[in-house]
Amino acid sequence: MRVERLEYLEFLRQRRAEEKKLEAELERITQAALDRDNHNRDMVLLKEELARQELMKQVHQARRDQMHDRKEAAARTAQELALEKTLMQRELTLYQQRQLHEAEEEREKAAQRKRDLEAQMEANAARRDILHAKAEQEYLDSKRAEAEYAAFVAAERQNPQKLMKRGDYR
Repeated sequence: MRVERLEYLEFLRQRRAEEKKLEAELERITQAALDRDNHNRDMVLLKEELARQELMKQVHQARRDQMHDRKEAAARTAQELALEKTLMQRELTLYQQRQLHEAEEEREKAAQRKRDLEAQMEANAARRDILHAKAEQEYLDSKRAEAEYAAFVAAERQNPQKLMKRGDYR
């Protein structure tokens, strides 16, 4: 019996060794499964993190693009406003130049009218002087004619015979 007992103890020892091997194998398989599950979970978390980072990059890029678009729009608006201001200044300058030109033309017309009026006044003064000289000459002529006539009448009165011949009976 002792042999049987030894065999049984040997059998138990082998069985324990097998169980330990199986437990070790089971532990190794369990650990491998845990490692695989951890690895898979880490990979999922890493993919999620990468997806989140990519999404954040896209959001930041969209914000940068939006800011860039806003800056471009502001720059275009500023450029358009500057162009419009330049055009308005040109129009104002042209309007002012036109006003100055029209005012200069009006001054020239007024000066020409003044010169024409002065020339007309001078012509009128010359005509008036001529008419005045003619009137004065006529007055002097009439005075001289009256003096001649008075002298003639005085001479004729001294000699009445001549008056009768001529038929003048004064």
